[in-house]
Amino acid sequence: MDHKMRLPFEKEFAVLNQTISSAFLEIQKIRDRCAFGWVQLTDLAVSI
Repeated sequence: MDHKMRLPFEKEFAVLNQTISSAFLEIQKIRDRCAFGWVQLTDLAVSI
């Protein structure tokens, strides 16, 4: 990638990455409060 294009992209990505990380942490908090967060869905499935 061209250096002129790379710097603006990295700045935008840093902001986007911070937003995604914040959302991810909130989702984890909600999941951890929910009992379904502790259920292993693979243990509920039956394979033949």
